[in-house]
Amino acid sequence: MLRLIGGTGRLPQEGINEVIAYLVSKGNAIYEGKAKNKVRVYWRKPDEWAATIYRFVRSSTHTIRARTQRHLYQCVSSHALR
Repeated sequence: MLRLIGGTGRLPQEGINEVIAYLVSKGNAIYEGKAKNKVRVYWRKPDEWAATIYRFVRSSTHTIRARTQRHLYQCVSSHALR
């Protein structure tokens, strides 16, 4: 069973579990650990990120020399906002 940390208790635990199960079924979240008591929720699905990065690289007239994953994210984010 997953617990909402810092929650107000407005949504019953069953409701929280249903929301999480739905997100997992749609690919917007994954369970972590053997006990599946943690969930990683994605703002975008991994394949959506891959497509976004691919489009950016293809449309870019310059070569990205990202030194870190954060730097790559900043380059992609700033390009997506244009």
